Amino acid sequence: MINLYFGNVPNILSTILFLGFAVFFIWIMKRPDDGKKYKKAAIITVLTGTAMSALSGIKDSAADTMAVSFEQMNLPLAILCALGIAAVLLGISSAFCRKEKVNRVIFLSLSSIILIKTVVVEVLRIKEYLM
Repeated sequence: MINLYFGNVPNILSTILFLGFAVFFIWIMKRPDDGKKYKKAAIITVLTGTAMSALSGIKDSAADTMAVSFEQMNLPLAILCALGIAAVLLGISSAFCRKEKVNRVIFLSLSSIILIKTVVVEVLRIKEYLM
């Protein structure tokens, strides 16, 4: 099971990137409200999420069997695609939005999307590993 997260370079990088995102999220949420820059945090989050998605694809291509099948449309793939599209749209809107409250909602939404996508993919990987 440890190989799923530390078995090769893409696995190690994606694990480190997710842990780095978790630390970043906690750091942003613990800062006092008056010093938060949610626009910058949202942009960093969408870039991190994009890198995590790319590494997820690399992890799947390096694996014996892919956790997420791209051969045919299925529910996990549809969920991941919809969340990815939503993340891109939120990331673009955060670049143009000037209201800090809206950027806070965007940052929290992007963080939720990263968490949901990670859970979906990792559940599929663990399921594939155990079978």
